Parts: sequence; structure tokens; C-alpha cells
Amino acid sequence: MVSNSAARPLPRQRRPGADSPVGGDQPAGGQVITREVAPTGANRMSVVVMPFSIHGVICGSTGDLDVYTDRCCDGRLPSMGATRDWSTEIEVLCGQLKDHYFNSDVAEQVSALLRRRLVDGSYADLPRDEDFAAAVTGDMQRVNGDKHLYLAYTTKKLAPAEDPVIHDGPRDPRAAGLDGHGFHEVQRLPGNVWYLDVRRFWHPDLSGPAAVAVMNLVADADALIVDLRLCTGGEPEMVALVCGYLFDEPTQLNTLTFPAEGRTVQFWSSAYVPGPRFGGQKPIFVLIGSSTFSAAEAISYDLQQYRRATLIGQRTAGGANFHFPMRVADHLFSAVPSGYPLHPVSGANWEGVGVEPDITVPEEDAVAEAKRRSLEHVLSLGADGPRRAVAEQAEQELRRLRAGAGAPGRA
Repeated sequence: MVSNSAARPLPRQRRPGADSPVGGDQPAGGQVITREVAPTGANRMSVVVMPFSIHGVICGSTGDLDVYTDRCCDGRLPSMGATRDWSTEIEVLCGQLKDHYFNSDVAEQVSALLRRRLVDGSYADLPRDEDFAAAVTGDMQRVNGDKHLYLAYTTKKLAPAEDPVIHDGPRDPRAAGLDGHGFHEVQRLPGNVWYLDVRRFWHPDLSGPAAVAVMNLVADADALIVDLRLCTGGEPEMVALVCGYLFDEPTQLNTLTFPAEGRTVQFWSSAYVPGPRFGGQKPIFVLIGSSTFSAAEAISYDLQQYRRATLIGQRTAGGANFHFPMRVADHLFSAVPSGYPLHPVSGANWEGVGVEPDITVPEEDAVAEAKRRSLEHVLSLGADGPRRAVAEQAEQELRRLRAGAGAPGRA
């Protein structure tokens, strides 16, 4: 999982033999409150206070880019005939693995593999940053299958800094609006059932007003369907904002552990959100599948553990680890997981195993299944007063679904 602001690494002294200093600062719009538990500081508990008084939820993304390009930043096509020496980039990445990866044994194995691949010339014929990033990512993930361990290319130029963490994020901020702020479809279905197709949890600094508007709009729904089948992640602050509308009380979502730093960070749903809540009692149906990853898995897992939602579809991709984007070169950044979440109910997470649905159906049938269950709930609410029209809509739509008229795959 990834964050540009929540639970940033605490400043640390340079370790002997480390290639680069490691540090951090407080997240924009909030503060980090650290309480020393042991005199040595070996075990610390940090609570992150978010904008909107929102506490973060652990989450992230498979990739921190929207745009991959075949052209250089000035529009020129790159030369395809030259070789390139990637030794500087490999050493920077190996240093980040040594300093940050939460499993030191795996970090050594990955670094050794990258250096062998460099020496045998595996990267020499890859002059473009994009191709190099893809090759290195494949090599790193071969070691232990950690899908949050990768190297990525960005069109944004990353300025060198003493702190390698990219605190303002590696993405072009214009991408959020062009992506509909992550909400690709918001639709009222017959019977006062609302459907949300969420593809990304963008940061509230960029997309908070859009998320608030959407969640206020669905607050009076009798049932809510949240489609995360194509959602590959996002930012913890946005997941926290959405979670704030789905619980009645502040709820601990995860505890993130940073072994190298000897600290943990608790993440809670918000005690306050702008406007009305959907609330903690009405049914929620979350659609998941093999492309559901990271932030999308986090919110699915949290709602499932608290029995706040019913998950429908197929097992998710299985990426729970937490990372900060770090600069490797002008247009390359790494994701090197430094922490992992533990849920207060299960005492575990979904890394490598995915989140299992409560109701297993083919992904293309998940919408129809969620609609059927939602409409059955609506009909259980009666038909008094203004509910009569809603009940009639629900009954008619349910008959249509049972006759096999529901469009597969979409609402």
C-alpha cells in the first residue's frame, strides 16, 4: 500500500553502511503525535490526525502512475539502438531495499539478484526508463511475489532531495479530475439502490469535494453497491473519508507495523464527515475480483471483518504491504514496502492470499447478485406512504432480474 502523507517514516539517523539518509516530516494538513512507550524509543505508537479530522486507513496501489509514454518528456522518440549503464539506479534501489524493506533477508536476496542481472547485461539493451522499470519490477517480484515491490516510470520530473520519499506524490495532479476523481459511475437504480463504480481512491486534497458530494448523494439509499472489481488502489486519506460515511462510530481499521523503525501506527475511520452519512446499519454489497488490489482490498477487508458489508465476486489480488514512493532517478521512483498492516479483529491481513468473497460468483455476475439481494431488502421495508413507489420499482426490477433480463457485468 502507498501513502504520500499518512504515517510517513520518522526521521532516523544514517545507519552504518547505508547509501543514503532516511527521514520524513509531518503530513500536510495533519500532525503526527508520537508517544514514547519505552525509554529507548525502541517501540513507539504514532497516531496520524488527517484533514477533516480523518484518521487514515491502510491502503495503496499497484502502480503510482496514470500515464506511460513512448516519448521523451520533450516529445522526441527515444533512441532504440544505444545501450545504457544502469549501475547508478541499481545501487540507489539496492540502498533503499537495505534501508527500508521490512524483511531484511528478502531485501538481500532481491539486491543480489539485481546486481547479478546488471553484471550479466540484462538491462544494457533497455535504453528507456519505462522498459528498465518493467524489467526490474519483474526481477524483484520473482523473489517473493510482493506486488507492492516495484520500480516505476513517471513523466513528472522528480527533484533530488536528501529525503528520498516523494512527499507530494509521483503523479500529475491533473490526472485526478481527468479520472472523474476515481468515481467512474454513480447511479440510482430502481428501488432506491445506489451503485458506485470506484476505480481509484485519490487523495482528498485533490478529490475530497467530489467524494463528499458522492457520499452525500447516496446517504438516503436503502442499499449501496460499491463496485471495486477494477479498482487497483489509492490513498489512505481518501479511503478513510469514504469509510467515515459507512460507520456510525470511529472504528479502528488497521494497525500498521514498521519493523525497522520499531513503531506502529493506528488507523481509524473518521469521527466527523461533512454532510449526512449512509450510516452503519443499511446493507452494503462490495463487488470484488482478481483486479481488486491494495486500497480496494483494504476497505473490502475492513468492512468484511466488522461484518459491515457483504463481499460478492472472486478472490482479490493479495497486496497488503505498505510503502512510500521514493526517488531513484529523475523519472524513476521505487515502491519498497517498509510496513505491513494487522487488522484488530483478525490479527492478520490479506498479503499473498487476497480477500475472499462472502458470496462467490463469476465476476460478471456480481452486479446482478448484489442487485437481487439489495431489492429483496428494499421490499422488506414495506410500502407505506412514499415508500409505495419505491417498493413498486423494486418489485418490477426484481421480476426482471429473476427472468434473466439483468445486463451482466454492469449496473
